[in-house]
Amino acid sequence: MKRATRNQISNVNNPYQGNAKKVLCVCSAGALRSPTLANILHVELGYNTRAVGTAQEYCIIPISEVLVAWADEIVFVDDDCKVYLDKEDWELIEEWGAKVVTLGVEDKYDYGNPELKDILLQQYLASV
Repeated sequence: MKRATRNQISNVNNPYQGNAKKVLCVCSAGALRSPTLANILHVELGYNTRAVGTAQEYCIIPISEVLVAWADEIVFVDDDCKVYLDKEDWELIEEWGAKVVTLGVEDKYDYGNPELKDILLQQYLASV
């Protein structure tokens, strides 16, 4: 996981972000499930969201320390995307103190698929 700069960390608490819950949505590539989750959590619940991936070699936006520091909550869409994180990554997540939630959503849907949206929202609401 990429370490954050001081400037990035100072921007984490920018007051102009508002008071909405900040949720980091995570899958392996950050291309289908996590952006769909970020979108529905924003639209349905008004959360401030970001979507990332854990597979650094092929994800669009990789998980980083600054995004972990920014988040009030980190939602992994399944256990499989966690395998790309090492011990030091988990230590950073623990250090920054965000609540961690894990769903059980398979990687078999297109971005924005209506069934995917329903599954993600139902599983998320059941987890909180």
